[in-house]
Amino acid sequence: MYKVIFIFFFSLFLYQCNVGEREIKVDEINIDETSDESHLIIGNNYFLSGDKELALKHYMKAIKEDSLNAIIYNNIAEVYESLEDYDNAALYFNISLKLDSLNPFAYNNRGELKEIIHDYNGAMIDFNKAIQVDSFCSIVYVNRGELKLELQDLEGARKDYDLCIEIDPNNAVAYNNRGDLKDILGEYQSAILDFNKAIEINCDYAIAYVNRAYSKKAVKDFNGAMTDYDQSIELDSNQGLFYFDRAELKFELGDVKGACDDWEIAKTKGFLFSKYDSLINEYCKNRSNAVN
Repeated sequence: MYKVIFIFFFSLFLYQCNVGEREIKVDEINIDETSDESHLIIGNNYFLSGDKELALKHYMKAIKEDSLNAIIYNNIAEVYESLEDYDNAALYFNISLKLDSLNPFAYNNRGELKEIIHDYNGAMIDFNKAIQVDSFCSIVYVNRGELKLELQDLEGARKDYDLCIEIDPNNAVAYNNRGDLKDILGEYQSAILDFNKAIEINCDYAIAYVNRAYSKKAVKDFNGAMTDYDQSIELDSNQGLFYFDRAELKFELGDVKGACDDWEIAKTKGFLFSKYDSLINEYCKNRSNAVN
């Protein structure tokens, strides 16, 4: 099962805790360095487009424009975190919070960083602080719930997901993650209902289809599971993990060639799972024609 976490950078000097989900496509981003937009906005656009080096360049220039703007330091931290430079990420999160100690997003983001580096106690403190600052900041409940799940506090995780949904009933991630928890607990039918709701809110939510497929497999709805795997790949064909999961179901249903095809695609997309090496070697020796 697969969870989703929230990490936010800020494009404006205002922030909002309960945000609707929308994937921003790169081709929607218009970057014009000759415009009158601030370096903060230009940096954000580069970050969204995937050019992290140019994002950093403009954020650093933005500091010269406004050295006391906590948002800029937060966004720099986000870039460093995405580059796995966790020391610099921590440094800039700390500066951001020193400048603005009442920003729940910044506590949330630093909490996520601490979770990445396995400082679970520090992460919990930051999530709790974010909620203390703004108890209606629904996204933080999702992230704190995921941390509790990681720490095996399943009841605490469920309560946080419930709180998030109570505050923001259109939060697809909360439904997906609560469904993930229910699947772990063997509550498969209830999990499917949560995944259904996540997909109803966001029909392009590829991970929710994969997670629903897991629960459908558990209740022996194999056709429904296969349909969900197919849909997840249609939505995001670059995820080797999705092909790997579909291959596993195909193999269980006796479609060995189809499984080998998907395993090969998963491998070409960089997803490897050594646990299955012997199985793949045994059944997929002649795979030269498996992928066209």
